This record gives sequence, C-alpha cells and structure tokens, in this order.
Amino acid sequence: MQWEHVNHRRLVELKVPREINTVLAFEGDAAVEDLSFRRVLVGRLSVRQIAALMHEHGDLLLERNIRRFLGPNNRVNHDMLTTLATRGGAPLLL
Repeated sequence: MQWEHVNHRRLVELKVPREINTVLAFEGDAAVEDLSFRRVLVGRLSVRQIAALMHEHGDLLLERNIRRFLGPNNRVNHDMLTTLATRGGAPLLL
C-alpha cells in the first residue's frame, strides 16, 4: 500500500469529467427526440465499432453508463455478458 497526499486542487482535477470526442457511424434509421431539455439520439452501431471504441477509450467509455452502475449481477447485464461470452452467439453479434 502506498499513501499519496492530495490537496484540494488535485481533487478538483480528478473530479472534472473527461470527454470522449469521436465520430460514430450509425447503421440504418436513427430517431432524435427532445426529452426534458436534452436531445436524445437512438441509433444502431455495429459490434465491431463498439469494440474499437472500447479498445481506444477503455473504461472511460462506460464511466457514466447505467449498465456499469448496475453491475454484472443485474439480470439484464448478466444475460448480455452470457450472450457475448457464448461462442455460438458471437457470430450473430459480429
């Protein structure tokens, strides 16, 4: 274990949200709606594109995602992980 002194400036630096600036190539139709003063886009990305984003950005990509918050023991997340890990289901996703 190692201890590091952190002052208030460093704490603020750690709390500042980091951004991902990238271009997404959606497939098929997309829907755009204005909900509660926010613009929402629903579209479809290929699994290959998501894999490339994960490779490039790692955990930062999921930092504010509800799936991460719910964790792997959530029923839906568990089923998604099982589908991705199942060799027979992988070709359907790629």
